[in-house]
Amino acid sequence: MALALPSPKDIETEIQAGNFAKAESMLREVIAEKPQSAKAHYELGQVLARQEREPVA
Repeated sequence: MALALPSPKDIETEIQAGNFAKAESMLREVIAEKPQSAKAHYELGQVLARQEREPVA
């Protein structure tokens, strides 16, 4: 049985708590399974920007 992807709510909870590395990991997991997800790509860019890692975004 495959594990469920992180939910948008779970990701938002990590972002609000300042756990950007965890949120980044969760978003990369979503993108790996759903590369067409524009929202996941956008949110990843936002998380990277909050970590001052814009060039990586």
